[in-house]
Amino acid sequence: MENVVLLWYHNSADNDIPSTLIVNQIQERNIAYLQFNDLQLCTNYVDSIPKKKIFLVLWISISSTETLSSLHKYRQIDSVFMFAEDLSNDRSFAENLLDKYAKIIGIYTNEIELFKAINENIDLTLKQDLSLSFYNQHQKSTRELSKESALFLWFQLFKDVLLHLPQNDKNAKQQLVNYLKQCYHNNNKQLKLIDEFDSLYKAEDAIKWYTGQPFLYKNLNKALRTEDIEQLYLFRFFITD
Repeated sequence: MENVVLLWYHNSADNDIPSTLIVNQIQERNIAYLQFNDLQLCTNYVDSIPKKKIFLVLWISISSTETLSSLHKYRQIDSVFMFAEDLSNDRSFAENLLDKYAKIIGIYTNEIELFKAINENIDLTLKQDLSLSFYNQHQKSTRELSKESALFLWFQLFKDVLLHLPQNDKNAKQQLVNYLKQCYHNNNKQLKLIDEFDSLYKAEDAIKWYTGQPFLYKNLNKALRTEDIEQLYLFRFFITD
């Protein structure tokens, strides 16, 4: 999920969140996530990624008002989830924040319920983005632009060149493996599968690997869909197989 970032903000470095269970679930979904306990550092980071969709988990504390007033205004903050292990003294305070800030999805005291809500909202956002993408593609297809025609022809030529590259490039697979490991550096399950791909892959099994492993078909499909020349070049040995 290259456009999604999960931020976990708490004003104390002593808070043991998220738990190992939640971290594992985050990694399973290949969601980029960071933890902050310094508001300025967190704000600087949010400001540095204007094109991402940020899902913010905010540990409820007396400083939550200051945190929300600083971060809520950013367009890239998609949703906010308020969390505390014990709300006995802070429920009224948290509910006032819920009423005041429109991006707050809810107040949670259980990590499992929290992550379920995060997942549901990420999935909803991705579906909305997909619908918008289809709409934009339709709009784009109704316009006849000579520049786009030239790019299309150039891209076709590039694919032809790929198919005629030497098939004994020993570095090609290693470059792809290194790239995939960077993409999934937080996902131990996918890293293990990438290692298996590195050691077991044979040209005659290309279709089996492509249809069976998300780390291949998701990244290759994305490169084809966006006509990303650099990424397609990384897949050159796999495409020619």
